[in-house]
Amino acid sequence: MHVAYDLESYPNVFTCAVMPIHSPGWWCYEISHRRNDAEYLYRDMKTGMFTRMYGFNNMDYDYPLLHYIMEIFDKWGVNTLTGPQIADLAYRRTVELIATPWGQGWHNWVWARDQRAQQCDLLKLNHFDNKNKRTSLKDLMFNLRCPNMRELPFTPGTVLTDQQIDVLIDYNVHSDTWTTHKFAHECLDAVKFREDLMADGTFDAECLNWSDVKIGEKIFIQRLEAAKPGVTAKVNGHKPQTHRRAIAVADIIVPYVQFERPELRQLLSNLRDTSVDGSEIKGSYNFKVPLDAVEISIGAGGIHGSLNRQIIRSDSERCIIDIDVTGYYPSVAIENRFYPEHIGPVFSDVYRTVRDDRNVFKKAGNVTKAGGLKLANNGAFGKTGEDHSVFLDTKCLLAITVNGQLLQCMLAEAVLRIPGARILQLNTDGITVDIPRHMRGMFDDVCAWWQRFTCLDLEFTDYDVMWLRDCNNYLARDVKGKMKWNGGGRSSVF
Repeated sequence: MHVAYDLESYPNVFTCAVMPIHSPGWWCYEISHRRNDAEYLYRDMKTGMFTRMYGFNNMDYDYPLLHYIMEIFDKWGVNTLTGPQIADLAYRRTVELIATPWGQGWHNWVWARDQRAQQCDLLKLNHFDNKNKRTSLKDLMFNLRCPNMRELPFTPGTVLTDQQIDVLIDYNVHSDTWTTHKFAHECLDAVKFREDLMADGTFDAECLNWSDVKIGEKIFIQRLEAAKPGVTAKVNGHKPQTHRRAIAVADIIVPYVQFERPELRQLLSNLRDTSVDGSEIKGSYNFKVPLDAVEISIGAGGIHGSLNRQIIRSDSERCIIDIDVTGYYPSVAIENRFYPEHIGPVFSDVYRTVRDDRNVFKKAGNVTKAGGLKLANNGAFGKTGEDHSVFLDTKCLLAITVNGQLLQCMLAEAVLRIPGARILQLNTDGITVDIPRHMRGMFDDVCAWWQRFTCLDLEFTDYDVMWLRDCNNYLARDVKGKMKWNGGGRSSVF
C-alpha cells in the first residue's frame, strides 16, 4: 500500500497520521498516556503493509524518527515500554533532528537499502530544498486550497492535555497529511518517471528522493565513468573540482564573435575588460545595450530585454516570429567544447553523445530514456556552477553563458538588418521579432546564415498576437491558437 504520512511529536504524545494514496480514508496511530498504538504501528511496519510512504521533508525528519522508534521496538520489545516512555524517547529524538542545520539533514538519512518501507520525499523530489526554490508545507497548503489551513496549534515542547491531543490529531490528519496526500497526487507523473528508471535498472529506490537536476547529473556521471573510469572519483576524500579565483572574461570569449553596431562593439570591449570572482559569479557584471526601441540587459544572471506594456498583432502586412535556440546553453557547450578543466575533453565527447542519443530515443518513442538524457543534457551545464558537484568549474560555466549571450546578440543584430524588422523581446534562449511579411525570405536567409555560422539550431513559432508587460511577463497566442504564458520567470504552454 502506498500512503501519505506525517508525524507529530511532543513530550507526552507521538502521532502518525496516514492516508492511502489510491483509496479513501485515513487513520492515526497515537502513543501517549491515554492510548498506545505502538503494537499496531510496529506490526504494520514490520509486515510490509506500507510499501511506499510519501512525506514532505520525511527524509530529514519523519522517517529517521519513525525508523528510530522501530529500532527501539526491535531492541526492547513493543510491549516493554509504556506510551509515555515511548513518547518521551520520540520527542528527545525529535529535538535532535530539528536541531540539525538546514542542508545538513542527510546526516540523519536512512538509505533506501535500510528502510522499512520505501520513502518518497516530495520536498526533495521537487527540489524545494534548493535555496532559490524553497517551499514549505504551509505554502503548499495555500496553493492546494487546503480546507483546514492552519499553523501548528501548539508550541513545540508543550506538554499537551487530552483535549489538546485531540486538536493535534485533527491538525496532523486534516492539515499536514491532507496536504502531503494532495501534493503526492500532483507529483505522480514525476514519480512514475522515477519508477521507470528503477524498472530499467538505471537507479535504485534512492532516486525517489532525487530532483530532476540530480537525476540528470547522475546519468551524466554514469556516462562519464563508462567513457573514462574514475574520472569523477574522489581524490583524498574530496570530489574532483576546479576552483577559480579571478576569471578574465577576455580569455573565454570565442574569437568568431563580431559585431557591426557600435553599441554592441562597445559591449564586447567592456566584457573583454571584465574580470570575475570565480567563487561568486552572480551579479559580477551587468551591461545595458540599446537595440533600437529595446534596451537589452546583459549580466551574469542572463540576458533579457523587451518592449513594455504593448499589444502586438500580426496582420496582412506584418508577422510575429518567435525564435528559440534548441537546447541553447548545452549546445553552446557542445559545439565550442567547453568543459570543466579537471574532467577534460571527455566531458564534451559525452555531452555530444548524450544529446544525440536522446534524439534517437525520442524518435523511437522511449520516453524514459529520452527523458533521462534530457535531464542529463540540461543538468550538466547548470552543475558547472554548483559548489557540491563534481562538475564545478565556474570558468566553464561563464564561458557557456557569456558566449551564449553574445551569439544571441549577433542574431539580434543580423535580424535588425532586415528593413522594417524590430525586436519585441529577448530572453535567455530566444528572440521574438516583428517583420514585414514580404521580408520573410530575407529573414529565413539570415537565420540560416546564423545557424551555419554558430553550428546551433533554431526553432520557429509564428504568433498571432502577443501581450507584453515586460520581458518576464507576457502572454502569446500562436497562429494555431496555442497559448504561451510567462510570468515571473515561469512559463507554460496551453
